[in-house]
Amino acid sequence: MRLRTCLFTVISTVICGHVATCLAQPSSLVADGANLLVAEFEGASRWTAPRHLFTSSHIIVRCDGVKDFTVYVERSRHDLHDAHAARSGAWCGWAHALNQDRSTCVAPVSPFGNAAVGVAPRAAGGMARCTARRTDAVSGFRLAAAALGALLFWHAPSLALSTPFRLTTGSLGFVALSALILLFVLYRAFPHKKRLFAAATLLGSTFLGAMRYLLGTWVPSLRSLATNPLVLAYLALSAVAGLVVTYWFNDTSSVKVNTILRVALQVAGLGAVAASASLPEGAAALAAGLIAARLLSRAPLAWLRNARRIGAGAVPRLVKYPAARRASLTASGRHVRGEGDPGGAASPEARQSSQAAAAHHEDHPRSLSRLAAAAAPPGPQARPPPSTGSGAPQAPPAAEHDAEASSSQAASGGPAESSTHPARSQARSATATSRLASGAAAGGAAPSAVSSPLIPSGKVLNEATGNLIGVGKATYCKLLAEGYILDADRGTITPPPKARGGRGAARGSGAGPGTPFRSSRRAS
Repeated sequence: MRLRTCLFTVISTVICGHVATCLAQPSSLVADGANLLVAEFEGASRWTAPRHLFTSSHIIVRCDGVKDFTVYVERSRHDLHDAHAARSGAWCGWAHALNQDRSTCVAPVSPFGNAAVGVAPRAAGGMARCTARRTDAVSGFRLAAAALGALLFWHAPSLALSTPFRLTTGSLGFVALSALILLFVLYRAFPHKKRLFAAATLLGSTFLGAMRYLLGTWVPSLRSLATNPLVLAYLALSAVAGLVVTYWFNDTSSVKVNTILRVALQVAGLGAVAASASLPEGAAALAAGLIAARLLSRAPLAWLRNARRIGAGAVPRLVKYPAARRASLTASGRHVRGEGDPGGAASPEARQSSQAAAAHHEDHPRSLSRLAAAAAPPGPQARPPPSTGSGAPQAPPAAEHDAEASSSQAASGGPAESSTHPARSQARSATATSRLASGAAAGGAAPSAVSSPLIPSGKVLNEATGNLIGVGKATYCKLLAEGYILDADRGTITPPPKARGGRGAARGSGAGPGTPFRSSRRAS
C-alpha cells in the first residue's frame, strides 16, 4: 500500500511538472524606467509543497542579437529596482559564463512564490528583442539524490559492514586521490608556473592565446585528459591498487571504524535528502521523517524481542515457582530453627534474616531461577567438588556430609545431627550423592536447583553469629581463610570443628582452609 501511494505521488508529480513545463509560454518584457525590461511570473503556493517538493524552476531569458545584458531576478518589482541600482545580477549558468551561449540566460528560482525578472541590455535598440519564460519541471537529479540519501541512511549499519561496499568506496577514493596527484604533477611540470598562473589571473581568457602564441602549445583541457589512454590506464591501475589495499587492510571487527562509517553514511544520506527538497521546510520535514521512520522501525522489533524473551523465560518459571519456593523456604526454616535442636530455638537475628530473605524471594520470583542456574558463588577459597578423570564431578562420601553436619551443630552448641537424627542425616547424604551423580551423568554440569534461597541472592548465613554476609565480600573471604566451611545446599558457613588435640590435630585432619567438605576422620 505504501509503495502504491509513493508511486502514485511520483507519477502525479512528474505529470504535473511536465504539464507546467509545456504550459510555460514566453512572455514579453515591458519597459519599466530607463534601460530596464521587467516581467512578472506567478509561482506555486506553499500549500502545494508536497507536489512541488522535487521541482526545479528556472527563468529563461533570451535576447536575440544582444549578447551584453544583465538579468535581475527578485521577489517583487521593488526588490528588482533595488538590485538594479546595486548592480546585483543573477547567475545565468555555465553556458552563459563560458561564452558558449551569451544570448540566453537560465536563472534558477524557487518554485514557490512570485518572481520578478528584469533585463538591462547595454546595447542600444536591443530592448525590444528580449523574451522571458518560466519553466517548472520535476528534477531527476533531486529525485535521485533523495532516493540515494534515503538508502544510505537506512542501510548505513549493513553498508558499514559490507565488504563489497568497502572495496568500492576504497577504489573510488584511490581514483580521486590519483586524479588530484595527476593534476598536481601537471601543475609542477609547467615552467615558471607561478608567473604563468599570475598572468592567467590577470589576463583572463587572453592567457590561453598568449601561451599558444609564445610557447606553441595549449594547456591540456579536462576533456583531453579524460580521453587520453595513458590517463585512463593510470586511473584504472589506481582503482585496482585501491581495491587490493582496501581488501588487504579491511577489518570489520573494529567497532570504532564501523561506527565512524555508519555515522558518516547516515549524515551523508540525511544531507542528500535535505538538499533534494526545493523548500527549506520540506527539507527539514524529510530529514525528520526519515529519522522518525528509522526509530519507529527499530522500536517494535526491540519490544517484540524483549517481550518474547521475557515471556518465554518468565512464564514457565512463574508456573513452576510456588512448589520450589515452598520447598526452599521450608529447608531454610528447618536450618534456621536448628534441626538438631530439641527446642527449635535459634537466635533472633538468624530468624529475622531468614524471614527477610524469604520475603525478598517472595517479591522477586524470577531472581531464584535466574541466579540458581549460575555457577557456584565466587570466592577465593570456595572450590567445586573434585572431578574424576572423565571430567564428571565425583560425589562426596556420605561420611563427609555427616562430619559437616556434626561440625555445624558443634559450633552452634547443639547436639550433632548425625547422633541425634541418624536417619535424617543418612537421607540427606543420599540425596546429595544422588544429586551430584545425576549432575555427572548430565555431562558434568552442576545441579541447577539450589535448596536454600540465600545463595542465589548472593547471601550466606554465618552460623557463628546468626547474621547474613555477602558472598565474595571481605568478611566472607576472611572466614574462608580462617577455615570456615561453606554449605551451598543449606546456604550456611560454619566455623571449623574444634579437634581434641588442638590446632595441630585440626591441621592433621587433611582439610585446609576453605575446603567445602571436610573429612569425618579426626586426628587421634
